[in-house]
Amino acid sequence: MKLSELVAYKNQLDLLSVHPTRDTDSQNLDHIIYTVDNWKLQVSDQLLTHKNNLIQTFDLFEQELDSLKQQLNEMITEAENPMFQQSYSLYEELNKQINSDQLYQNNIEYVLNRRLEVSEENYQIFLARLMTHTNWQHAGMVLHPGRESFINHMVANDPLYIVDENYDLIQPAINQFNEFYQSRLRISTVKEDASTPWLTKIPDGQLGVCLVYNFFNYKPFEVVKQYLVEIYQKLKPGGTLIMTFNDCDRYKAVMLVERFYAAYTPGNMLRGWATHVGFKESFCYHNDGPNTWIELQKPGELTSLRGGQSLARILPKRL
Repeated sequence: MKLSELVAYKNQLDLLSVHPTRDTDSQNLDHIIYTVDNWKLQVSDQLLTHKNNLIQTFDLFEQELDSLKQQLNEMITEAENPMFQQSYSLYEELNKQINSDQLYQNNIEYVLNRRLEVSEENYQIFLARLMTHTNWQHAGMVLHPGRESFINHMVANDPLYIVDENYDLIQPAINQFNEFYQSRLRISTVKEDASTPWLTKIPDGQLGVCLVYNFFNYKPFEVVKQYLVEIYQKLKPGGTLIMTFNDCDRYKAVMLVERFYAAYTPGNMLRGWATHVGFKESFCYHNDGPNTWIELQKPGELTSLRGGQSLARILPKRL
């Protein structure tokens, strides 16, 4: 059985519980017992005993269901190890190809065109969420802006840091602005080398918001973990990391991994690591598809010493 099928089965079982039925039936039985006990004529004194036996049966049923869920979790844990290895192997292979002169441009285009399928309704939800965090009083950062339009709604953040794995991946995002605003952007590249920190050009404790959209979806879990640690250091207290990832607690995300399209990143493991780093989850959204938008906040109050905003407005460059 495929891992996606196991996870689909688990998704279904996670929606099931006998507790609501037990609680409703228990209330109904209590009402019957109360009615009987308050009449002078008593024809049975076994109702409470039978009611307790029924509740015990419900509990045994729930225990058996929980046992089935646990067995399924163990099967998923055993089946997911090759997926972690596959994700890292694909990640390393793509990095080699991008660094190859012969294949460089084709792979740059591949990365830029590897975009999430998002409905207009979901896009508007994402945009509305992003706008609650963009503010001229705080610096912002976009990791992997790609060809998405979200960067247009973060120009108020001052300064705005733009980061990606090389300048060719950044160029499509900044080309839409005029030369004056381009000169104000803080552009840098990151090398995902396990021996050194990655975001060294971003000052610690300065960001009010960091957007990582359509980037972690293709990164193995070990790489995502390192980014979470470093982004936490760059955020102000109260600052927020907004990110999407391929939530493999949901079967449609696992299907993308099986098709060699996305990385294997279980949501429970990512949330566990984020909590370990110090983040608190402040918002999460997903529809029936594989993509998850999650907001992780650094504890504290987001404050600024800035007392006024520039009157200029940043507009896209005219064609």
